[in-house]
Parts: sequence; C-alpha cells; structure tokens
Amino acid sequence: MLDTSRLSLLCLAAALLAAPARAGEKPVAMTPPTFEAQVRPLFRIYCFDCHGEGEKLRGGLDLRLRRLVIKGGDSGPAVIAGKPGESLLWQRVRAGEMPPGKTKLSKAEVERIGRWIAGGAKVEYAEPETIAAGMHLTPQDRAYWAYQPTRRPPLPPGRGRDRVRTPIDAFLLARLESRGLTFAPEADRRTLIRRVTVDLTGLPPTPEEVDAFRADHSPDAYERLVDRLLSSPRYGERWGRHWLDV
Repeated sequence: MLDTSRLSLLCLAAALLAAPARAGEKPVAMTPPTFEAQVRPLFRIYCFDCHGEGEKLRGGLDLRLRRLVIKGGDSGPAVIAGKPGESLLWQRVRAGEMPPGKTKLSKAEVERIGRWIAGGAKVEYAEPETIAAGMHLTPQDRAYWAYQPTRRPPLPPGRGRDRVRTPIDAFLLARLESRGLTFAPEADRRTLIRRVTVDLTGLPPTPEEVDAFRADHSPDAYERLVDRLLSSPRYGERWGRHWLDV
C-alpha cells in the first residue's frame, strides 16, 4: 500500500505530465534519428546475421547501407522515406514478425526506426559506392577505441614523482593532482599484509604470517606474499563462493 508522501509525488508527476503547454510556447521538436548513429546499430544487433553479414542474404535484403534498405529485396523496397506506414520493414518490425525468434526489438527501438523513416530516412555521411560481402566497418565504426592501434602515450608530469613506482602510478597521480589530491600515505608492513590477505582470502593473516612479512625486507617480499595468497585454497574458496551462491 502506498504511503501518503509517495502518493502525493505520483499525483504531482501525473499533473505535470498532463498539464498543457503555456500559451505561446512551441512544443520541442525531436530531432529525427540518423541511420549511422541510431538505426544501423539496431540492424547490426538484430538483423545483420540474415540481412547483411551472414553467408547468404535472406530475401535478397541487405540492411548495411541506407540506399540498400531503400532498394529492398525480393518483396520490393523495404523503406519509403517519410512514410513509415507504407514501409514494409517497419510494418514487419511493428507486427513483431521481424526479427524472427524470441529476441525482439523493444517498443522504444521500434519507435526509433519509425521516427527515422518518418524523418526522411536520413544519413549523416555519404555512403560508399560499393560494399564487399560480410562485415562492413564504416569510418564511424573504426573511430571506436577498440579499433585504434595501440600506442604508448608519454607519462604525464607530476609533483609527487617520488611516489611513482610504475607507469600506471604516474597516470593515477596526474588524475589525483588535477583534483588537488595525491596518494594516501604508504601503509606500514603490518597494515599491508592485513589488507591484501583479507582482500584475497577474506581472512586475516595469522600472527606468524605478520611477523614473517615484517621481517622479510627482500625486494620481492610483497610479490611473493601475493603469489602465496593466490595459490592458497582460501583464495579459491572466497571467490568460488560467488559462483556457488548463484
């Protein structure tokens, strides 16, 4: 049962949604979606296996380019720009006939395709004259970070360089200093072994383990501690618990 405050908020929200625009105000026009940014990604998710990047085009329909969508396939033009109601593609999608199977576009996604057609089925960029079979990556696709070549950027400068031990530290320190912060004070060895042991195994270290780590001043003492904890059955039990809970 709704409490009074929540009911009041719901009533207020309903009143605001139902309220007419003030005199003289113009409704905000929604910018029609574009093929590259809003529509083609939907086709790639739901349709390209059969109508683009698969081994065979089903029904002769290729949805990888706007002009190919307009051209259509064996059943004729798939889209008539400006007329979603007369566009075969939108008719099939709105009726839930496409894509086949259990995976369907959401109501918002169907509405997006309809607005794209109603807005003239526009594109942002000139399309290529030809397109090879299989996966086609547009210049916009290739601008995505995953397609960029790996680079080794220069290390950012920082005031607390004495605290930097790895290149990652330099980037972390630069971000912290941009906000007027710096690294926290370095933990003593007792605190360090407690932190890493609890983090990896969920259990505190024994007094003997603490004493042994505090007495070990070799350069790789911490690395050997981490390796020992990762090899411990307690580590497997702690992280396997999440899967067992599922």
